[in-house]
Amino acid sequence: MKYFLWISLLLLLPVGLKSEEPEIVIHLVGEPDSFPAVESLSVWDKDALQLTKLLRHKTRTQVLYQVDTVSSKDTFLQAKDGTRYALVQYGDNEKYRKFLFRAEDPQTLVTCAANVQDVLAVNKRYQVKMNIPQKDFLTAFPDVQPVQLSGITVPEGQTLYRIDLLNPVSKKKEPHFLLFNGKQLEETFYSLQEVQEALQTQPQPAPQKQKAAPEKTRKILIDGGTVHDQMYLPRFTNGENLPHLVPGKIPAGTPLWSTNL
Repeated sequence: MKYFLWISLLLLLPVGLKSEEPEIVIHLVGEPDSFPAVESLSVWDKDALQLTKLLRHKTRTQVLYQVDTVSSKDTFLQAKDGTRYALVQYGDNEKYRKFLFRAEDPQTLVTCAANVQDVLAVNKRYQVKMNIPQKDFLTAFPDVQPVQLSGITVPEGQTLYRIDLLNPVSKKKEPHFLLFNGKQLEETFYSLQEVQEALQTQPQPAPQKQKAAPEKTRKILIDGGTVHDQMYLPRFTNGENLPHLVPGKIPAGTPLWSTNL
């Protein structure tokens, strides 16, 4: 309210009495401001296109003030090109309305998403990553199956899907490769080349080293030993030159003993 403040100082000087403290009288003059009534908005009876048209040029503050329910998420997103957006979500993962605003003032509305298909379209057009639970994705596309691409290994614990969606501008179907990590959307790729480049950079487990075969042990005779050892094992020498063998005086083939019958 706007009021004009008037302050009057009345000096009361009764006859025959000493002067008293001045009395302050406040006069309020004017009419209260009249604010235009803002009609509350329910987001649940309208789809994404209707909400986008209805709230076009509205700021984030105006939308928060006008919607008749409390938001469940209010955060910021960054696109791949560095552009920042503000995200306001109403509802949970099963039933929701997601509003995308510009992050810089005056934070005007960009677009809205009301289902999985809307989120996929917004993610691609603005290069952001709005979350999609894997459960909701499979509910929206019940016939989709995990894909295995030649020469590409999907990391353990992750699942890759491919769907072809119609581009409303070109009227052509375009591929979407969605990589889910556990139960949430990890990344979206829009060509086979993007998938190859992204998954090839994933850290691969280090190859296991093969155990070396145990070295064979060899025996060498130093001294003594059994008759078998003396016959077949190599003998240890101290590195000195061995004396040359000198032929004996007994002719070869001469028996060294004889048996008398």
